[in-house]
Amino acid sequence: MSKTIAIVGGGFCGTLCAVHLLQIQPRPFNRIVLIDAGERVARGVAYATREPQHLLNVPAGRMSAFMGDREHFLRFAQTIDPNITGADFLPRKLYGDYLETLLRDAEKAAAQTGVEFLCVNESVVDVRLQADASVQIELRSGVSWSADKVILALGNGAPRAPSIAGKSFSVAGSRYIDDPWTEGALAAVDFTQPVLLIGTGLTAVDIVTALRARGLRSVIHAISRHGLLPLAHRGLSHAARELPLPLELLQQPVTVKALLRNLRGYIRRAAMDNIDWRDILAALRRVTPQLWRSLDTAQRARFLRHCQTYWDVHRHRVAPTIGAQFAELVATRQLHVRAARLNDFQYSGERIKVQVRNRCNLAEEWLTVGTVINCTGPASNIERSPLPLWQALLARGLVARDEFAIGVKTADNYALIDASGQPSSSIYYVGPLLKAGYWEATAVPELREHVARLVAAMVE
Repeated sequence: MSKTIAIVGGGFCGTLCAVHLLQIQPRPFNRIVLIDAGERVARGVAYATREPQHLLNVPAGRMSAFMGDREHFLRFAQTIDPNITGADFLPRKLYGDYLETLLRDAEKAAAQTGVEFLCVNESVVDVRLQADASVQIELRSGVSWSADKVILALGNGAPRAPSIAGKSFSVAGSRYIDDPWTEGALAAVDFTQPVLLIGTGLTAVDIVTALRARGLRSVIHAISRHGLLPLAHRGLSHAARELPLPLELLQQPVTVKALLRNLRGYIRRAAMDNIDWRDILAALRRVTPQLWRSLDTAQRARFLRHCQTYWDVHRHRVAPTIGAQFAELVATRQLHVRAARLNDFQYSGERIKVQVRNRCNLAEEWLTVGTVINCTGPASNIERSPLPLWQALLARGLVARDEFAIGVKTADNYALIDASGQPSSSIYYVGPLLKAGYWEATAVPELREHVARLVAAMVE
């Protein structure tokens, strides 16, 4: 009997799901359909960039797609340049090439055993459960597909447009770029005028890097609530050390205050033995999901309110070369980073005047810029998502967001949990919205593990 599994989303997670399913023996499915609206599958937003300056935030030696073969990506990269080492931070475009190669090779190998693999370049607008527990997949074009199981491998959502004083920047036309990852979005930037970035996280880092590479020499202003840029990894000569974690970090009951106190104490003690704080954060990754799950609702809310920003800038670091470039931009006043919020804006000819209120002294300041770019980062609240698929699933009660709107609820086998609290028997999710249950669901080292576990659970 023919069995079909459909994967919605062709970024890292969707591609790796397909690769695992094509490689696994014995195969529980003889037809695999990968559906993605992008021009090229196996890249997603992260690896579709054509900017050579956009580097991976993890060294090559830790970017393998497979947990059991830690140097798989490194060997691929070395076929292009034998001088590449595991400590190098490589272009994200190269990683997209790697994922494309994985998928192509897996497809060729599976074809010899009679497995049918299809790539469909379409948007999925609805997923309907049938009486026999199969799933009907509706495409934007009106075409329908039937599948026995569906994996939703949808990545990060587009950033939300900020609203200031009841006004939306979207009325600014080409002077405002709502989603800088849209194809050709940066072509609208006025390179003769200063630029304002709303947000100072990883998206802002990428956009500054791209603008400078394209010749922008005007001043760049960047504002966020805390005014913090992501920190940098150490130089290429430093390899992360394997460290044991002290028992007090895993104590029960766990509170955010106790965790922070114990972590700071451990870092101070380790510094006396010349152990870098980055090594401690690396060791913490092994137990971060356990710690997150041990926090009750009130403690999770406290962490998100008081600690998340500081966690993000320490945990999600940039390549050393990028960190050095940004330090120079800040030192030479080519990049002005402020802890501030937007108060108001108005148009002045071909420019935009934006009023910001500095957080430290509440002083108000007007900035005149040629372009405003939304760099607030991916949105995770599916209830506000513009994707028709999420809205259709919500309307039918097939999916439920978590209480903090940072992801979706899933069972231990990654099955979607519906509005009544029941896990689906046919629809699964893997991707960054697992943050709701695991917190760590952003980088390749964590996502590859989630993908492997999901596929294993489906096979069982």
